Amino acid sequence: MKTIRTARPRAATAVAALMALSLPLLAACSDDGSEEQASASSTTEAPASEASSEAPSTSAAAESSDSAEATGNSEVKITADPAENLADGQKISVKVTGLDPEAGYYGAICAAESTPGKPMPDCTGERGAAGTQQWITQKDGGTAPLSPAGETEFTLTAKQKGQAVDCATQECVLKIFGDHTEGFEDVAEVPVTFAS
Repeated sequence: MKTIRTARPRAATAVAALMALSLPLLAACSDDGSEEQASASSTTEAPASEASSEAPSTSAAAESSDSAEATGNSEVKITADPAENLADGQKISVKVTGLDPEAGYYGAICAAESTPGKPMPDCTGERGAAGTQQWITQKDGGTAPLSPAGETEFTLTAKQKGQAVDCATQECVLKIFGDHTEGFEDVAEVPVTFAS
């Protein structure tokens, strides 16, 4: 089992308001047909990379499984099973705890690297495709209910490619990030790999 710690930055409310008015459900997870591809340059924040190299593993038995666990802002915890050697169409069981129940989030497989100048991550699957992306919220229309305790469980369907990401050639993560009302801010992530 892998453990990674990341810091959750503050949401930019002005950007979130504009995005909420202009983007449909799950627009955060895909590009609008643009030919731009994800950049190979890293924009990872220092605290996240420092924490990932210092994070202890949990147990030898857990490390040998295909599941993965990561923590976010000291409260958010993601458990994904399986997370390694995925195949297109394979189901991933995801459990997330420690979320703010008043906020909204997306859960998807995305490129580990952010595209410079783009507020939302590049994720796999098609926009609105059932199962490849989840909208985690207490609001009507959400695809994964968020409990008053800030917990959710859902299933993702693994998809290796998206409009601007290919997990065969890029590092990918199962990412939980703020929804269109939260400025698409990263919350927590866990590495995922696809079978060759």
